[in-house]
Amino acid sequence: MFETSVNAFIDLPSPFVYEYLRKMENQIHYNSSIQSVEKLSEQTYKIKIDLGIMTLNETYTITKEEPQVFFEAECKSNGMNFKDRYQLSSENGGTQITIIDQMELKGLFQLSEFLVKMNLKNQMEANLQNLLKCLKEAYKTS
Repeated sequence: MFETSVNAFIDLPSPFVYEYLRKMENQIHYNSSIQSVEKLSEQTYKIKIDLGIMTLNETYTITKEEPQVFFEAECKSNGMNFKDRYQLSSENGGTQITIIDQMELKGLFQLSEFLVKMNLKNQMEANLQNLLKCLKEAYKTS
């Protein structure tokens, strides 16, 4: 298992940022791997993830949550398990965002862990920049 994290500050109020992140359907706007998100319940979503080498159609479940502070979501599949933590803190009228991904590769995928780690960090950084743009746009129109 390995962990990858990214963080950034955005000059928007934490409650707005939290609500945007917690609406999991928004992931299709900023996460380049997510092709679709279907809400099954408040805690459970069906997601389609394009990993390049394979496509996953899995359940993504909110497992822990402290509203306005953090939430964690998990996905388990045959090739890998991952847990994402979206954590926020208010700072100077804005929001510090930290996103942490814990991934466990299974079977033959374990052999590619080094490459996955390197690519995941780059992808998470790009997705974070996309998220910041989406948050600014969404705030303007709210």
